[in-house]
Amino acid sequence: MLKPITKSTVLQALEKFKDFKIHSLIPIKEAKSQDQNSIPSSIILSSNNGFERINLEMIIKIEASKSYSIFYMIDSQKRVSTKNLGYFERLLPQESFIRVHHHCIINTVHIKSYHPSGIIKLSSAIVQTVSKRKRLEFLSKIKQSNLKNLNTPLGS
Repeated sequence: MLKPITKSTVLQALEKFKDFKIHSLIPIKEAKSQDQNSIPSSIILSSNNGFERINLEMIIKIEASKSYSIFYMIDSQKRVSTKNLGYFERLLPQESFIRVHHHCIINTVHIKSYHPSGIIKLSSAIVQTVSKRKRLEFLSKIKQSNLKNLNTPLGS
């Protein structure tokens, strides 16, 4: 703002600030459910061209790359976010997203099969390993959620 400050310039500045705050919100909850316990169905990722709303079901996995996160999508495209993996781990619903490695979170909707050696086959022919330290946690979460799209037994 430049001097002299008028009421209209203050109002314009406040309006710009409101727009900025609205666009920087990450989880977008369904319009029908406004309570604190509702699970977001999409997130907004910022990019060079502005913001992009991404449906959570479109995300196959999120991989860490230093302080960036790379989103692997169903349409075989990748999206990059400047937020780290820990940020998304706290943001995304734990029922659908599991951290299987220090550098990777997967969407359980896209699990096609699991091999007892720790190899997960995901949609779009993506293969991901489960770290030895995360394997028991992964198996217990999968058993709890009763995923029906696994091709191999989980008891091994």
